[in-house]
Amino acid sequence: MLTITVLVKVIFLYDDLKLSLLKKDSVEEKLKKKNADLIVLNSLNEKNAVFGSDTNKVTIFEKGGKEFQFEAKSKQAVAKDIVDTLIQLFYE
Repeated sequence: MLTITVLVKVIFLYDDLKLSLLKKDSVEEKLKKKNADLIVLNSLNEKNAVFGSDTNKVTIFEKGGKEFQFEAKSKQAVAKDIVDTLIQLFYE
């Protein structure tokens, strides 16, 4: 059996008013600068989706230009969304 290991670098950012204006060029620039494959942007602009709460809302930006937006949900569900996106992009 052949085993292939894929390493994926993910950076997590929180969305303040400055980052909410993040555009595709800025995303690509930040991914390149950090040598990362994905940015997971945590929203601080959503009610009940902040640090210290049980919910969160994220947007995932991929190096190839794809953007995945998710609704506010439990942090466990957000973690599943992140893992599912990683599997979809890098392991399927």
